[in-house]
Amino acid sequence: MAASSELKSLDQVEYNFGIHKLLITAAAIVSFVIAFMAYVPLERQVQTLVKTQLAAMPGCRIDFDSLHFEYFFPKVVLTDVKMPGSCLGGSKAIRMRRMAIKFYGPSFSPLGVALKLEADLAGRELGIHYAQGFSSQVFNIQESALPFSMLKELIPSLPKLEGQVDLNLKAAMEGRNLSELKLLVESKNMVVAAQNLSDIKVPRLALGNLLIKAESTGPRKIALQEFVIGKQDSAIRGKFSGTIDLAAGAIAFSPVKITGEAAFAEEFLQAFPILNLMLPQFTQKDGFYQIQLGGTLGNIRPN
Repeated sequence: MAASSELKSLDQVEYNFGIHKLLITAAAIVSFVIAFMAYVPLERQVQTLVKTQLAAMPGCRIDFDSLHFEYFFPKVVLTDVKMPGSCLGGSKAIRMRRMAIKFYGPSFSPLGVALKLEADLAGRELGIHYAQGFSSQVFNIQESALPFSMLKELIPSLPKLEGQVDLNLKAAMEGRNLSELKLLVESKNMVVAAQNLSDIKVPRLALGNLLIKAESTGPRKIALQEFVIGKQDSAIRGKFSGTIDLAAGAIAFSPVKITGEAAFAEEFLQAFPILNLMLPQFTQKDGFYQIQLGGTLGNIRPN
């Protein structure tokens, strides 16, 4: 055929985009990258940088068994991580089998670098998006069906709880001060496990619903928009709102002003007769006690 006689070998074909030059350029770039990675100890530099930064964190020196750098979707991976409880204001160390710090590129709010922290905690992976600017940092967590046991690992001061919780948190820091907070915590199957709290024996309580909505309203000002606990047939039902004035460097000492109402099932009152001595001081409305709470975040008490 006439057409086949006009076919040329691949070497004779002339490409408009200069494929030969493109291939040579690509080969040169690949060769340079391979040579750079071979002769420049990039992984060692990353390891040194991470270790230096972790060691410099005041009151929160994280220890780990090993550290390595992965080039595919660049990330630093730590194994057998031990985080002091002081990092989260507690005393019990937090242990993680694995922690990965992934590089997500530049951040524009704040202007800096965006990372994602993935931690294996209590048999479940927790993801935290993190952005570091020149003088500010932003944390963002959006997780569904987190076991309460995981939160207990992070916040040892929590009572023992069963069930799952949805967590949406955005927090921004300017230096060491909280500049922005948006928090939504929601559960439909919360159970307070049988335990001793402050030398008081608490029976197992299937409360069901939990809702916490809070938002910052100014420097060191937090509005507790909603705190709802329990459902229609729960031993405890309550709904509260109020304000929290954050104390610098000691969140547990932050003054609170909270008002709301709560109702208690008869069997619960029989299990805690001391409540029968306390509750008469509060006004009752439609079976709910009208309650005002004060004190500090670490020691909330009725006014």
